[in-house]
Amino acid sequence: MTSRRPDAIIVGAGIVGAACAVALARDGKRVLVLDAAAAALGTTAAGMGHLVVMDDSPEQLALTRYSTSLWARQDEPLRVASELEWCGTVWVAEDGAQLEGVRAKQQLYAEHGIATEVLDEQSLVDAEPQLRRGLAGGLLVASDGVIYPPSAALALLARARELGAEVRERTAVLLGMELRRPHRPRPVQHGSRSRSSIRTTARSRKASSPARAPIKTSP
Repeated sequence: MTSRRPDAIIVGAGIVGAACAVALARDGKRVLVLDAAAAALGTTAAGMGHLVVMDDSPEQLALTRYSTSLWARQDEPLRVASELEWCGTVWVAEDGAQLEGVRAKQQLYAEHGIATEVLDEQSLVDAEPQLRRGLAGGLLVASDGVIYPPSAALALLARARELGAEVRERTAVLLGMELRRPHRPRPVQHGSRSRSSIRTTARSRKASSPARAPIKTSP
């Protein structure tokens, strides 16, 4: 790897960059991952790691359901290293109106093959005893889970290395790539070398936590 030009350079050794590195290396690409600091820091370290199906739009529902299914299909060593736990999510309804919204959510999820359970007030207390009393109920989505993002990122980077990828930490990218014409990128300059000519650049954003943070519950 050190003597051959990479097919892809990934800027950012967070969970997204690590996942991209595994996918590209698995496809036989020569991959170089660069990070200005250390792997699994930044947004990845701050993320909550909630593997949750969301339904703000049909596209979001399809994407998040696909994402959780991918995690379910990972092999046991990666799931263990990522601290994956299928703890479920409870969507809490404060009053009767919100409980009607919970029932609508349950119907929508059922149409997409996602099993859920509507909880009444007492069932909600039994599931989450630390919640305040007087809540109308909630919706339990048992197939949701959590991971620890830094552990997941490090496990994915280790797998990428096994597949031949190279990871360079504390290597800042000083100049981005600009495509002036097809297949003729400008060089990328990073901290460990003066210049590095590349064919393909993948720039990753490290994963961020969802805008809403549902309450997790043990099965």
